Amino acid sequence: MAVVFASVSRNQTLRLALESFLFAISAYWLRSAGGFWAGLAVVLFFAYAYFRPISRSFKFLIVSFTLLAYCFLFPNLGSLELEALFAFSLGVLMYLLVGVKDMLFIKRKETTQLLYSMIFFMGVYLYFSVTSLASQIGLFFFSLFLFRELYVLLSDGSRKGQMLVSVVSSLIGVELAWGLGLLPLSSSSASIIVTAGVFIVNDIFMAYKLGTIADKTLRWEIATAIVLSFIILAFSRWSLS
Repeated sequence: MAVVFASVSRNQTLRLALESFLFAISAYWLRSAGGFWAGLAVVLFFAYAYFRPISRSFKFLIVSFTLLAYCFLFPNLGSLELEALFAFSLGVLMYLLVGVKDMLFIKRKETTQLLYSMIFFMGVYLYFSVTSLASQIGLFFFSLFLFRELYVLLSDGSRKGQMLVSVVSSLIGVELAWGLGLLPLSSSSASIIVTAGVFIVNDIFMAYKLGTIADKTLRWEIATAIVLSFIILAFSRWSLS
C-alpha cells in the first residue's frame, strides 16, 4: 500500500486523479447528506487540489469558483444514483480544470473549450430549472464573465475584442435559451442545444476577431448549426392542439 501511495505522489496525473476522486466523494457526501462538515470537506478538497501550486490559479477564477458553487447550488436531482453521477461529473471537471491550469494536457486549447462548455451547460441547465427574468439576467452575466475568461485563455492573453465577443455570445445564449424555453423540450435537451449553438457562435466570432477564421471552419460551423436545427425538430413534441 505504501508503494502505491508513493507511486501516486510522484506521478502528477495519478495524483490529480486521486484528488479529483476525493473531491467527487466529498461532493456526493454533501449532495446526499448535507451538513456543515460535508460542505467544509468540499471546500477543503477543492482548495487542496486547485491551489497547489497557486501559480496560474487566478487565470481560471470564474470557471473554478463556478465549479465549486455547483456543489452547493445545483437543484436536487431526485435520486442517489443521479447525485452520484453528478458528483462524478464534478470530479471529471475538477480533473480537467487542474489539468488545464497545470498544463498536463497536450491539446490544451481543445480541453479548455471542453471544460468551459461543460461548465456553461450546467449553468444553462440551472436556468431552465428556474426560468424567470432574474435567471435570464443571471445567465447573461454568468456567460459574459465566463466567455471573457475563455477568450483571454484561448487568445494567449490577447484582450482584443474580448468584450464584444463576450457580449454577443451572451446575448445569443440568453435569447436562444428563452426561445427554447417555449418549446416542449426537456431541460437537458434544451441545455445541450443552447451550449452547442452558443459555442459555435463564440468560436466563429473569436476566430474572426483574432484573424484565424478559415473557410473550412466556417463551413463546418454552418453545417453544425443546420444539424442542431434538425435536433430541435426531432426532440420537440409538436401538436396542432
